[in-house]
Amino acid sequence: MRRCREKRQVALYVRFLYCVGNDQFQKRLVCGLRTNDVIGQKKSHCSLPSGAVPVGVQMHPEIIGRKYKGADARIRKNTFWIFGGKDEASQSLIQGMTLSGVMFDEVALMPRSFVEQALARCSVEGSKFWFNCNPSNPAHWFYNEWIKKADSKRALYLHFSMEENPSLSKEMLQRYENMYSGAFYERFVKGRWVAADGLIYPMFGDSCMADCPQQCSGYYISCDYGTVNPTSMGLWGESGGVLYRTHEYYYSSKRSGAQKTDEEYYAELEKLADGRRINAVICDPSAASFIATIRKHGRFKVIPAKNDVLDGIRRVSDCLKSGRIKFAADATIRCVSFLFIAGTRGGKGLPEKGKRPCDG
Repeated sequence: MRRCREKRQVALYVRFLYCVGNDQFQKRLVCGLRTNDVIGQKKSHCSLPSGAVPVGVQMHPEIIGRKYKGADARIRKNTFWIFGGKDEASQSLIQGMTLSGVMFDEVALMPRSFVEQALARCSVEGSKFWFNCNPSNPAHWFYNEWIKKADSKRALYLHFSMEENPSLSKEMLQRYENMYSGAFYERFVKGRWVAADGLIYPMFGDSCMADCPQQCSGYYISCDYGTVNPTSMGLWGESGGVLYRTHEYYYSSKRSGAQKTDEEYYAELEKLADGRRINAVICDPSAASFIATIRKHGRFKVIPAKNDVLDGIRRVSDCLKSGRIKFAADATIRCVSFLFIAGTRGGKGLPEKGKRPCDG
């Protein structure tokens, strides 16, 4: 059973299970993004909120005799289809269902097509919907279509902040207060739908600069490859649990007026390594030709980077605040400007294309 650690989830499950205890012979959909499951004999390409039904059984001890068949659960003669909603393909697997209600756990992470398909399946008279989520950017479709229109849709909107989390002590709450800042703090601590405008890494400052150790336990090279956009490669040394950016290579074809070939970039990669034993080169996964060139030479192990921009920003922010990333004070860091450039792209809180870290 998954521990229900957030007040918004407690409120969601209590209200949802109130209907469970008062209805019979109804079919509902329970949707989430927690663990893998199947629907019928087909892979759902998504996942369910593990523990949603077990939590209900614990909160309603009088509800007994539940049993599971494939991806459905039966409680007091009600049928619950346990389903996910990870991608656009998910909505095709619930077409044709007739439901009396649907519960969405973390609805802001689900594609709009899936959510609206599930809502359209609720054709039984008196059917109800339940949602919960962490905030995203204010251009998000769910914020505009449901939260801002809660009154017209006859929906009850409840706002919670991290301070209302019943499982967190005062010490842990203070820790989170000190750990995060910017849009991540506003969204996940204060529960506000805010845009990620302004500084991407406002915590960057002199405390992030340091003298690098003479010897490191391991070395890595990060590579942001570009043809029209600039190419940036950074040498990172690991020592005492801290990653130090010691040297870098930067080239902008816009400024120089000439593009370089993959072989020329590989030669610069060799120079940056300067005879050191490199554990891995972490490279932009879209740079397929450059990755192939590195592998052809056989010297470096290549690991494709994860291209989740927002998750990457959160991870870097955490490392900067905790001191796990440092920049060499005596190095010429051409791309340190990425710490200050911000904006939004497509209403999704992403850095603008024209204001990428190394553009210009």
